[in-house]
Amino acid sequence: MNAIYKIMGLLYARFVQVISVLPQSVRPFLYYTPWKLFSTFLHHSSKKTAKKNSETPTCKMLESRDFFRENTDRVDKVASYFIDDASRDCYYKMIDFRCNSHVSNFPSVSKVQYFDNEYFKYSENEVFVDCGAYNGVTIMYFKHMLKKLKKHAKKIVAFEPGEKYDILTSAHNDLEVLKAGVWSKNDTLHFCEFGATSVVFDKNLAPPHERPDPVTGSEEPSRIVSIPVRSIDSCTECEGVTFLKMDIEGAEMDALKGAINTIAKYKPKLAICIYHSDEDMIKIPEWVHENFPEYKMFVRHHLKFSIFETVLYGFVE
Repeated sequence: MNAIYKIMGLLYARFVQVISVLPQSVRPFLYYTPWKLFSTFLHHSSKKTAKKNSETPTCKMLESRDFFRENTDRVDKVASYFIDDASRDCYYKMIDFRCNSHVSNFPSVSKVQYFDNEYFKYSENEVFVDCGAYNGVTIMYFKHMLKKLKKHAKKIVAFEPGEKYDILTSAHNDLEVLKAGVWSKNDTLHFCEFGATSVVFDKNLAPPHERPDPVTGSEEPSRIVSIPVRSIDSCTECEGVTFLKMDIEGAEMDALKGAINTIAKYKPKLAICIYHSDEDMIKIPEWVHENFPEYKMFVRHHLKFSIFETVLYGFVE
């Protein structure tokens, strides 16, 4: 199944590159149609896998049960930080799904990811920093959303260290694209790539081919990729940021630490993926609350019957 996801992901990347030459007003519509078809397939296969896992738990699920059982107090404390009941319901149900794969207890899914919610307000001169821009689809929707609001982006900064860099730059000629990952400091980072995901690789652990994917539990062979990384605080390109989005394969916590001064100065809207590990589900909202108690936080999930796409949002009134 991971191989299928990877192949379809590559096809989407090529599709986005093809439609990038068309007017921006029609790009979201053209992208949405095949994405809807893919989502239907993904939901069906994910539901089937979830039901199987609920009967025969994976090793990762058993580890999740132990982890959340040992951290019940932390989970409850984090849930108390959220500003609405929808967040608490989503948060508890996603933890349950990570542990038990109960399809019947899956939370409501918010279809519009990152931008369209009842809390975020947008200015006339948005500065969007996209950490993990991939092929630029998120940027495409950001532009489309601003256009509907009759607003515009003053600047868009995209971090993309991978092979999608060339696709990203060819699809958008109005970005500041940095061919680097995001981290707590300027360095070189090692990622372990699995079939459908990649995670930060700690060389003190077992070799990657001997370890399952910590997100999916897949034991598919993997490879090591080394990339340059930068801290947001060190990037003058990120000055004045009004919206900070992170989906960077488990590096979110370290990237936030490297953005602490920028967040403190500009108070951007936050959209931070927390689904890459059980620890991230707890420690990322903990960190935001401890360092920026003025931030209002809420959680939404965006992909049905999957642990992928749980996002922590934050804003300052």
